[in-house]
Amino acid sequence: MFNDILKPGVHYLLVKHDAWCPGVEGAGDRCICNPDIEQVTEQRIAEAIVQTRNRAQRRADAKKRGGK
Repeated sequence: MFNDILKPGVHYLLVKHDAWCPGVEGAGDRCICNPDIEQVTEQRIAEAIVQTRNRAQRRADAKKRGGK
């Protein structure tokens, strides 16, 4: 799979962190899980972005759950 992304063009990777990982809130540089990485289409990445909403919304949800 990853050999495909070395070819010229635009490639989309969907990174799925575990729920308890800082990466799930956008802190990928502090990832402490073993995320699933999947090469996806432009349509699928757009759907995932809509599904996970924006960073401010995710942080508000985390705060409601007792997080930061």
